[in-house]
Amino acid sequence: MRVLGIHLAPLVIPLERRLQTYAVFHHVSTFFFLGISSTIFMVFLLFTPLCWLVLPYWAWYIYDFNQSSRGGRRFEWARRNIIWTWLRDYFPVRLIKTADLDPAHNYIFGSHPHGIMGMGAFSNFLTEANGFSELYPGITMTLLSLKLMHYFPIYREYIMALGVCDVSKESIQCLMKRKGQAITIVIGGAKEALDASPGCTRLVLKNRKGFVKLAIQTGAYLVPTFSFGENEIYTLVNYSPPGSRLRELQRKIQQKVGVAPIVINGRGVFNYTLGFLPYRKPITTVGENRRITRSRPSISNELQCDVYCCFFQLATRFQSCRIHSRVRKKSTRSTTVTCPNLSRYLTSTRNGAASPMRNWSLWID
Repeated sequence: MRVLGIHLAPLVIPLERRLQTYAVFHHVSTFFFLGISSTIFMVFLLFTPLCWLVLPYWAWYIYDFNQSSRGGRRFEWARRNIIWTWLRDYFPVRLIKTADLDPAHNYIFGSHPHGIMGMGAFSNFLTEANGFSELYPGITMTLLSLKLMHYFPIYREYIMALGVCDVSKESIQCLMKRKGQAITIVIGGAKEALDASPGCTRLVLKNRKGFVKLAIQTGAYLVPTFSFGENEIYTLVNYSPPGSRLRELQRKIQQKVGVAPIVINGRGVFNYTLGFLPYRKPITTVGENRRITRSRPSISNELQCDVYCCFFQLATRFQSCRIHSRVRKKSTRSTTVTCPNLSRYLTSTRNGAASPMRNWSLWID
């Protein structure tokens, strides 16, 4: 039913779908509002007669401030909460396993794209909704985020319980000291969120070489991962193309504060037209293991091209699989693609031939 152009949700909906909507509402509200609201609340209490209630926590906060750079503090019960299963089923989110990971080695997962809130990386690597520890036994996964996210009181405890650490060099080196460790870095960061527009993916990768250097220094394997559908769950109200004045202003703000200044639209709890909840669009994450040798002390163009090749193999391989077989629910097989070429797999066509990427475009920035 529509009222004033707003598509209202039916009154009678199965309980399962209500639980899924609740899980998404909880996660999105926490992601957008818990950090700033908890900070305001905790600071406010310091100037009231109830300050004695929060003084012990502030003392702990100061003492524990750098814990996010020293391996964090994770709790398995938080990662295995049933709410994450409801969150997974809302879209749904899937994780396709393409190879085993040897727990005798360490791994650096490069996650793309960032989207608005990295829902694919969150569901697959920060929770056990898709059974990561069962798919890859002996591997301990940690998701890395901005240090800024660990400045917020209460919120920092919440994300560390799930297994989040900050993305500093000190944090990565600390985690890589033990075998069987895997870390996920959303390489494009907030800059990629400026291009989180349905139908097009712009990867921020060319000037992000630090993760490759750390892979060489620590002897870790690189595992590029791609979450198809990540950019489909929201629409950008204030989307501006690269090179425009608004984009330049957004870039400057993002560089100063670390957060992309964007306005999003999704659906609501009781309608499908307006709101801050994401659309029900499937998200599928695939990855490919790639060894980076330690024998090269510096980053060469050849090595960078090799990393790019991994990402394009992922993109073209999965797209080919989806187009021809529609990716059956339990299938983990995919079509092999050899040595992809950048100009060949972008949206443009050549000599009237259709692009292998069909209705989906991929750009490197």
